[in-house]
Amino acid sequence: MKEETDCERGDCVVHAFGGKGNCNKEGAVYQGDCKTCAEKGVKSIYIGETSRSTYVRGQQHLKAMQNPVQSKNKNAFAKHIIEKHGDGEKVKFGFKIVKNFAKPLERQVREGVEILGMRADVVMNSKLDHYKPAIRRVGFTDILDELELDLNLN
Repeated sequence: MKEETDCERGDCVVHAFGGKGNCNKEGAVYQGDCKTCAEKGVKSIYIGETSRSTYVRGQQHLKAMQNPVQSKNKNAFAKHIIEKHGDGEKVKFGFKIVKNFAKPLERQVREGVEILGMRADVVMNSKLDHYKPAIRRVGFTDILDELELDLNLN
């Protein structure tokens, strides 16, 4: 009997590169890593989330990787290829599904938690909102700076 995680599509980013999980299930947090960097001893990782299936999202990443120069401002994998490997180098990536979620907020929170806990030499994610606390800590010097700014404006 065929298991739910089996995939026979040759263009599935998850299963073509040895990953596990149900690529047809919607609402996933997934991880992509650069195998070319890993061969050089560098751990480069991307954590993503999608409301669509991982297969559909993976197709978007594959399309961007095929033309990285054109996609570098829109796709983390294309940007990584240009910045770390140059346009001509053949770059290999691996993908895996971290977990599927029914609720969008749970999926988005898990993505942020995965990014914060990531142990990588190169973090391919460029969403800076994951790297700082949602609520800014206020210190005494912040209050003094604001008072000084108010005094200078008046």
